[in-house]
Amino acid sequence: MTGGPNYRVLKDRIKNYFKKKLTLKNFFRLFYGKLRNRHFHKALLYGHRIKKPLQTLLVQFETYLVKLLCRTALVPTLSNAHMIIKQGLVTINSHTIRKPHYNVKVGDIIVINPIIGYN
Repeated sequence: MTGGPNYRVLKDRIKNYFKKKLTLKNFFRLFYGKLRNRHFHKALLYGHRIKKPLQTLLVQFETYLVKLLCRTALVPTLSNAHMIIKQGLVTINSHTIRKPHYNVKVGDIIVINPIIGYN
């Protein structure tokens, strides 16, 4: 039974799935840095449920507060963005945010408080 045609088809499907997943993960790792396996897997499964895995991953990773601050040139680097968020200098809709991977939604008002004594 292990050598039948159904087994081979199933084996090829599993092999192709993991190959595509690894390729996609390597692409995101090059662009977004090191990703946790559980975070990537959770986002990928959600994308497969709504039949748009790549679009879902892009939207989820691009709406992170850290990426948004860096891409809009409000902060020069990702490490600076992490630093000011962890220090509590960023507020969204009048709530102080200390999580760098907070997902920003459309219509959120982002305020960066000035650093006192910064030259």
